[in-house]
Amino acid sequence: MQSGTEKTNGNAGERLVQYLARNGGQARRGQLQRSRILRGSPESYDATLASLIAEGVIVCESAGKKTETIYKLAQPLEQAAIGSDKAGDNHEEKGGEGMEKSAKPVRLIKLVEQALEVSGQADAAGEPLDRHSLTKLLGFEDKDSDFAGGKVLITPAIAEILLRGNKHNRPLRRPHLNILVRAIKNGEWIMTGNGISFADDGQLIDGQHRLMAILEADQPVESMVYIGIAKEAFKTTDLGKKRGASDIAALMGFVQYVTVGCAATLLYLYENNSMKSGSYGVSNTAIQAVLQANRLGLEYSAMVARRTAEIVPSGIGAFCHFIFSRLDRDMADTFFDHLKTGADLPLKSPLLWLRNRLLVNKGSKAKLPRVTLSAFVVKTWNRYRKGQEAVTLNWLPRESFPKAI
Repeated sequence: MQSGTEKTNGNAGERLVQYLARNGGQARRGQLQRSRILRGSPESYDATLASLIAEGVIVCESAGKKTETIYKLAQPLEQAAIGSDKAGDNHEEKGGEGMEKSAKPVRLIKLVEQALEVSGQADAAGEPLDRHSLTKLLGFEDKDSDFAGGKVLITPAIAEILLRGNKHNRPLRRPHLNILVRAIKNGEWIMTGNGISFADDGQLIDGQHRLMAILEADQPVESMVYIGIAKEAFKTTDLGKKRGASDIAALMGFVQYVTVGCAATLLYLYENNSMKSGSYGVSNTAIQAVLQANRLGLEYSAMVARRTAEIVPSGIGAFCHFIFSRLDRDMADTFFDHLKTGADLPLKSPLLWLRNRLLVNKGSKAKLPRVTLSAFVVKTWNRYRKGQEAVTLNWLPRESFPKAI
């Protein structure tokens, strides 16, 4: 293919095609902008997309609004490579490998009708697929005397078909679903041996949240899938305690793993503008990345937070100290020293107001949510940094979470 796009837009065309290949052959304009696949000004986006459309590499469909424009690969993936063919071009080779892995037959099904056609089963008013149709759709070898299974790239269209077997399952848990959706959108999804399971008649035994997350995120992901699992297995599915942030911190060798796990969760939400009351879902992959990137700082902040643990939950204290210390570590240490003792604080000191408010919360049966407490501490820090006197501080969940200054 001609590389005219590369001449005028750098590697943008190549990056875009590879991104589309990894995401089922299509993406919305907003996705491309958020993922920074198309970089620079909006005019440069339009120039890249226009040149790709002119070359017949992609097509676009408008959903009514500019931000809802959908871009799709117009050619088979193996023909949609853009750029140099020079030997030794590592970037090109890696990109080609990624596209080849995503281009397996049957795995990039984008339409429900196409999925049903591949499975050989007509659309019977949303009825589950039988074993034969499931194995054909997923590309498994059907062994009548045993279960069938393997790794599958599940596209949203396939997920929609598989969810037809979700007839007898536990109630949907929205917080858990939100965690999975965020992990998929942020590229944090990791395939494990805990597969999506079906009985011989197509009933979904385990995996409703994962399949619904694929639909909601509108992106394909790889997962293990098993067919032929006994229906009785439903009774013992997910009885074990799931690993959380503190477990990840413990496995990584943190001594104060509960404190550090809570601080890492709040830090991730803070840095991703997701600090909302009652919304704490973060994937273990994201937690691990936060812990690895900030190990020494979080360990020190957890130690400092122990000084005020009687009035500030240590996880909140470690999170706040960490974001303050990135601005001024000495002042952050002094802030927490004053918060611990309350000694020699002027009557109108914002720190004295905060300390008294925290003591009231400690003695109350109805505790403030941790995100609200965190907001109080951050707002007090900001007034302390500016040398301002205390005022009554409030924070409501509908407000934006304050940024430390």
